[in-house]
Amino acid sequence: MAKIDTNYHLINEGSSVQLFVSGGEVYNWIPTSGLNNSQISNPFATPEFATTYTVQVTDSIGCTDTDTVRIELITHAFIPDLFTPNGDNRNDVLFIYGLEDVEDMGFTIYNRVGSTVYMNDTPADLSAEGWDGTWRGQEQPSGTYFWKVSGRYSNGLPVLLNGEESGVIHLVR
Repeated sequence: MAKIDTNYHLINEGSSVQLFVSGGEVYNWIPTSGLNNSQISNPFATPEFATTYTVQVTDSIGCTDTDTVRIELITHAFIPDLFTPNGDNRNDVLFIYGLEDVEDMGFTIYNRVGSTVYMNDTPADLSAEGWDGTWRGQEQPSGTYFWKVSGRYSNGLPVLLNGEESGVIHLVR
């Protein structure tokens, strides 16, 4: 009797998706968190984390049935595109934000000729220690640097920075 239109949705973190179930007159979605209305057939869901919603549907003669839908969130970590390691204690270190729940990853920064100037595979280090603009104790010059990230979150989705697998940063001294 209860039939959810789609049993799986993959949405961007902070986005919404409209759920839809048919086959009844009374609807009860649980959990209610993240739903705009848990008592209708087509609520909008904006979960804060991956969530499985269950809906109980009751028809006109009192028969009930249930169905479920899973919503996974695409998490986008963030890397600034500019930092200034000039010793003024403002933006002196390049940090990466939003690496919670990362199972494995690799992060590399290359200079303009393609040489590696920074490499790290520990999310906690990237978030707490970051890159100070040096390589093997030598300050790297101002300029454009290229980064590449690989890895996955605990939910199996790929690690992306600003929604991308690679990009550029500007080091300004």
